[in-house]
Amino acid sequence: MLIIGHRGARGYAPENTLRSFKKAVGLGAQGVELDVHLSKDKKLIVIHDNDVSRTTRGKGLVSQITLEEIKKIDAGSGERIPTLEEVIDLLAGKNILLNIELKGLGTVVPAVKLIEQKRITNQVVISSFLYNKLRIAKNLNPKIKTGILIRKLPRRLADFLKLAKTHHADGFHIRHNFLKKKYLAAAHQNNLYIWAWTVNSSREIKKFKSWGVDGLITNYPDRAL
Repeated sequence: MLIIGHRGARGYAPENTLRSFKKAVGLGAQGVELDVHLSKDKKLIVIHDNDVSRTTRGKGLVSQITLEEIKKIDAGSGERIPTLEEVIDLLAGKNILLNIELKGLGTVVPAVKLIEQKRITNQVVISSFLYNKLRIAKNLNPKIKTGILIRKLPRRLADFLKLAKTHHADGFHIRHNFLKKKYLAAAHQNNLYIWAWTVNSSREIKKFKSWGVDGLITNYPDRAL
């Protein structure tokens, strides 16, 4: 089972910063999850929200701020908001899986191009709540794995499985409190993987390990390990 650090090691360092990703790797995480938006000058920026105010000392929409301006913002403990390229370069050669969640408009094409340029196709999973982004990514490069993000499961198993088929996805990233064993079993029977997010308590970690979940996204990689 893969242990994936949520926005790095969010429980220990400012989320989606190089420090957080380094911390996750140092704690033994086999992968990291991160979020991507586009800046005003069309650079791939690693930040969860479309507004910088929650996670930094800055203000404004990411899409209305240039990279140069973004780099002046304190993201916590003196950290700066990284670009996707900086995160990739940080983790290059470390055998760490990158779960890139595409959030902002216009992110999918430049993200796929960067993945190909850096030659890390086999090291990446692209996920999103915007499923059309997953289809576009697959069309651009069928070798890139994609995961459907789900907050709440469809009532019918058939509808659940149809999501993966419709959007050409390889698996699901499911909010942990909605995951059910029968959905996990159905996914595995159809060669689809399941990751649970965001799993932080020892009790939940043990439960999902016993279920045979393929991956856990957590703020505390050391607890899961």
